[in-house]
Amino acid sequence: MPNYGLTIDELYYSEAPLDGVLHAQLCIYGGFCVGLVLQYQSCSRSLGQFRYDKHTSEWFHQPCQIGIAHEREGLTSRVRMNFVTRNLQGKEHGEGIQPQQFHPMTGVMVWWYGKEVSNIQIIPS
Repeated sequence: MPNYGLTIDELYYSEAPLDGVLHAQLCIYGGFCVGLVLQYQSCSRSLGQFRYDKHTSEWFHQPCQIGIAHEREGLTSRVRMNFVTRNLQGKEHGEGIQPQQFHPMTGVMVWWYGKEVSNIQIIPS
């Protein structure tokens, strides 16, 4: 559990595997990602605070990498996120995140979140 001066009652936890993701959609509030939906062959899972009363991105089809950039200030932590997808010609496309902040779509994404906190980690499989 990350330490932001909050108690366990003020933080929430979600996790989902990155392997086998067919489609992904981001939930954006104030320019930061507050949650996402990962869609698999037989089900879908949400992480963070995915809410339809906030802005939702278009679907990312066949994501091959995920880009995560944490912005920490004091006791807040916010996240910018994007996916790299392959187009029909097999070329990869992604924007807005530095290349060193991209991770392959493998392992388990763990997302701790609260009022002003989003802390994401990827646990290798």
